[in-house]
Amino acid sequence: GDEVGMEGYRDPFCRKPFPWHNIDAELLETYRTLGKIRSSEKLLRDAYFEIVELSPEVFAFIRRPEDGIGHSLLAVINNTDSELEYVFDGTGEDYDGNCYDGTVMLPPRGWVYLKV
Repeated sequence: GDEVGMEGYRDPFCRKPFPWHNIDAELLETYRTLGKIRSSEKLLRDAYFEIVELSPEVFAFIRRPEDGIGHSLLAVINNTDSELEYVFDGTGEDYDGNCYDGTVMLPPRGWVYLKV
């Protein structure tokens, strides 16, 4: 139920029925997108992991192929209620085909995966 916004609680509230008529559609679509990316991107399953930035505002990590061949994957999460500019080295492309040259704007509480 996490994918539609259900929260877990202690007994007896941890066994609530699935909210078929009260689904958070935006959250569900985010989980679907993340699932598609994970299924199609081997780097999310088997690669070198490095935290690039960790602060109350931003969490960023990069996944690199262990053999060093091919693209890497940069994930950036904005943990603020404001739009955030994130600067990174080089260029990147998101999964919608948008290209970025060292800077990406993240919406409030937003995220991006970039092939770098």
